[in-house]
Amino acid sequence: MSARGYIIVTRPEKEAQDYAQELRAAGFKALSAPMLSIKPIAFDFPNLDDYQALLFTSANAVRVFCDRAPRRDIPVYVVGQYTASEAKDQGFENVVVSDEGGDALAALVDDHVKDRLAKLLHVRGVHVARAIDELLVERGYKVDILKVYEAQSVYALPSDVLDAVRAGTVNAVTFFSKRTAENFINLARENDAVSDLQRIKALCISSSVLKYVQAVSWADTYKSEKPHRASMLALIKETCEQS
Repeated sequence: MSARGYIIVTRPEKEAQDYAQELRAAGFKALSAPMLSIKPIAFDFPNLDDYQALLFTSANAVRVFCDRAPRRDIPVYVVGQYTASEAKDQGFENVVVSDEGGDALAALVDDHVKDRLAKLLHVRGVHVARAIDELLVERGYKVDILKVYEAQSVYALPSDVLDAVRAGTVNAVTFFSKRTAENFINLARENDAVSDLQRIKALCISSSVLKYVQAVSWADTYKSEKPHRASMLALIKETCEQS
């Protein structure tokens, strides 16, 4: 265990606020530092009759898609309980969830969907960490892609987060993607705060994110056992003291 301090959450704004609130409920001090801003983009809405199921790998895709979707009676396959909760909140009833990341979602679809002739629709952002559609095409499925938002890098660290980093009152920063890690480190450089990271732990959701953050010096770096929110929370509880 290390000294008490803030846990910085770098997810996009809605997810960052929700996860920071979850951490506070678990007894931690948390600050939200969204490194990506979610911007809906123009897209032609498809005929859902053409698809046997929808694939969602982020809650943001669910929100943007459902702003225009006329139906909720189509099966959906999602990554993570947070995305599953969003899909259910939006009115989908047939929701199948994988807690093990994109590769596991492809395997889950393979187990559940036997018809390889009817198409699947992957609703996603412009940037994705793992191309689920490619994995499923390799398994013989027909998959269309619908890009509904873009995650754009923000241009500044929140002032309270930068002050905490400089004051040495940050225990750890959580990174759920390589892009959020990249932007956080770049902004730390722009603010001459990279040396301050040596007093902070980096908690990463995957090996690829861990490898990226290790390009700079931290107090220590860690990877969650599994690539999802619950496993990251377990890592936080293991490595950081509650307030």
